[in-house]
Amino acid sequence: MKKAALLTFICFISFATAFANPDSTVLNIMKELNIPGLSYAVIKKGKVLQKGHFGKANVELDVPLTEQHVFPIFSTTKTFTSIASMKLVEEGKIKLEDKISKYLTGLPTQWQNITVYQLLTLTSGLPDVVVEQKPGYTMAWVTEDEKELINSLSKLPMQFAPGESWSYNQTNLSLMGLIIEKVTGVTYKDYVQKAILNPLNMKSATFGDVWQVVNNRVSNYGIKKDNSLMTWNTYHYPRFALPNAGLNAGLDDMVKFCNGVTSNKILKEENQRKVYTLAKLNNNKDNLLDEGVGFGMGWMVMNINGLKAYGMSGGASSGFLIFPEQQLSVVLLTNASGIDVEGLIMRIAAPHLTVR
Repeated sequence: MKKAALLTFICFISFATAFANPDSTVLNIMKELNIPGLSYAVIKKGKVLQKGHFGKANVELDVPLTEQHVFPIFSTTKTFTSIASMKLVEEGKIKLEDKISKYLTGLPTQWQNITVYQLLTLTSGLPDVVVEQKPGYTMAWVTEDEKELINSLSKLPMQFAPGESWSYNQTNLSLMGLIIEKVTGVTYKDYVQKAILNPLNMKSATFGDVWQVVNNRVSNYGIKKDNSLMTWNTYHYPRFALPNAGLNAGLDDMVKFCNGVTSNKILKEENQRKVYTLAKLNNNKDNLLDEGVGFGMGWMVMNINGLKAYGMSGGASSGFLIFPEQQLSVVLLTNASGIDVEGLIMRIAAPHLTVR
């Protein structure tokens, strides 16, 4: 999370009473940042307090945003992958301390002792499968051939020794997806469908990038420095990268996901808690990325001024946060890239938060 997001968090929690109408706050946010379309929901104790759909699903065709539309949630997909992985741990099919060499073949020597836990917490030190970020957010991959993935990555240097540090990249969960497929005998997509989407009745949620047609998916836009819009439909993920960023979902389904997490519908409480517990490095220190902000297993973990939250954002456009002690969740989905998702969620959540 950016430092600016933390400052925004502290500021808006301190002055929470200034926001009396969440819809007005959302409309102001859209106007300030020139966000074309936005859906949001505030959930308290499993019940939706407020939700809304504003703006355009497609600007060029003047298509209003509705509850039927779905959004690419980009790296928020990582939270689904972590829960799917932990489900296999819960069933005894995977152990967090297992070395990935138990499941994957052809690994170079320096990868042999990397654990499942280090993949899920992004502390493996593996090189990034994304080798270039081009203008317009088009990603270049070290390879798009899954059979060549490990071989291609092994030619790149490790970023650090496993467990010594943390690095946000797309390799860790790509390999985790391969392990899920090895253990279950089905594709990553099919397992997530069976383990998470079906039990939570998430009917609109589906995997696919711009190379696939996804029904009711919004058009995406980038916000340039002068606040003008540019089309931004260039995101493509090889099949192996879907565990990082391949899911599309509508607002109602993301509400179901948050409620499924807070009610422990997929995982037992003890295992759910492990997902958003700060990762431990080799020195036994918590993996803190900034003041009050760290990373668990595919989840951001925050504790600012005594207020705890966990969740994830993706594509600098959409995400969610759960405030466990407040029994509150907030989902924010937009079709604009280049926004401070966590900071905006705080603005929406502020009227419902109390600080001791």
